[in-house]
Amino acid sequence: MIFSFILLGTLIFSVLFPSPTITVGNTNDWNPQKEATEKPEVWNFILDLDANGKNEEVVIKSYPGFPGNQNTEVYINSGSKPVLTEVVSFYTINTHKMDDSGRYITELQLQTGQSLNTLFYTYRKGKLEMVPISTEKPSSWHGIISRNSPKLGDINNDGVLELLVHYNFLYDPTRRVEIYRFDGKTFTMVEEYEEPNSDRYL
Repeated sequence: MIFSFILLGTLIFSVLFPSPTITVGNTNDWNPQKEATEKPEVWNFILDLDANGKNEEVVIKSYPGFPGNQNTEVYINSGSKPVLTEVVSFYTINTHKMDDSGRYITELQLQTGQSLNTLFYTYRKGKLEMVPISTEKPSSWHGIISRNSPKLGDINNDGVLELLVHYNFLYDPTRRVEIYRFDGKTFTMVEEYEEPNSDRYL
């Protein structure tokens, strides 16, 4: 009799006060691997890349992110696909007239941590072709990697620009200098020495 009364009370209680229901949603609705797509920073340049007297429209799209997830794309003349893609962030782009024969070089600088990765290209038939540096070590790296921007100047007054690369920190009393000559296809190191660091921060 008492057992029947307890059973009846439990039944009435469960009808009047049902236990909460836990609903498990579709696990496909949330994906921890999915990341929001970030918008790139965009730069527009008008540059004569091949010294033919006609300017090219150069668009740089640089996607932010952590090192290794950054991306820089180079588009030329409203192309739908990038002519060049590098997995680092954009710093600057310039062109240089190398000599009186009309040879031009495009200099692309990319940010890699606290250093700059400077790459050089010639522009032919709508394509950027990388100019090798004699001291680079493919496939681990190309171009010049330094905390300082390389400089182009005619240091021996022969009418052809040389590439000067400086390696130093702000407080270093001296800096290492490398000099490269351009033969139309490659930058080859021809001299290396140390000098007082004129950019030293005192």
